[in-house]
Amino acid sequence: MEDYYLGRLSRQISQIHQNQDVGVVLAYVNYPKADDFVSRFFPFALVEPIEPFYYNARPAHTRRSDLLGFVKRVELVTTNLRQRAAVMRDHLSGQNFSPLTLPVRNFRSKNLQFELQTLFRELSRTVDARSFINDVSNAIIREHPLKKAVGFLPYFEDERGLRFKSPGRDRHGCSRGGISEHNTDCHINSRVRLGGPLKANFHYDCHYEHRDLDVAYPNCHDSPDSPARNTHVNIAPNDAIR
Repeated sequence: MEDYYLGRLSRQISQIHQNQDVGVVLAYVNYPKADDFVSRFFPFALVEPIEPFYYNARPAHTRRSDLLGFVKRVELVTTNLRQRAAVMRDHLSGQNFSPLTLPVRNFRSKNLQFELQTLFRELSRTVDARSFINDVSNAIIREHPLKKAVGFLPYFEDERGLRFKSPGRDRHGCSRGGISEHNTDCHINSRVRLGGPLKANFHYDCHYEHRDLDVAYPNCHDSPDSPARNTHVNIAPNDAIR
């Protein structure tokens, strides 16, 4: 079922100019095994569960009012998710160089995926969305402090020593739509992170300080991809490799 929804979502996003902001939220009915469905929306969406409503299990004399109450609940959850996505948009606006946009496959870290999953699952339920986003960002930065060599752009460094540098004014990340070897997730992940918009042409310039690049890196659909140069590799937030 998730393939159907992701396919539709990818086609819809493909019709939106890459300079326009895109957000993705998912209100889902929390049926048993719903996690298998929801996990496919990580890390681009914000999600919130809605408890199932079983019409025929309700007393006959309250079914109509109970159904109206359920519809109201769906409306409230959807509104809440949109509001939280707007806060994430504000946080990412103009600063895609952020611990929240590090590529989840290629940035080796004990805590990155955990912290991103925390935002993915919990931002919809927290009282103060802005503070929660900042707290999660700071938790990643504590493990991977922002560094800057003299005369060079700032960077994050993963556990193997690969430096993820700000690209400065260079912009040639990858927004892939309708390309056969890519999955629908590849394109969506190039445009959205945790409900907020990414700049589709943003990327990290990556290199080691004292060693050569690896022969290949896992790309956005988890296939090995070799860098175009031997000096550095461009890795986009969705793990597209160039």
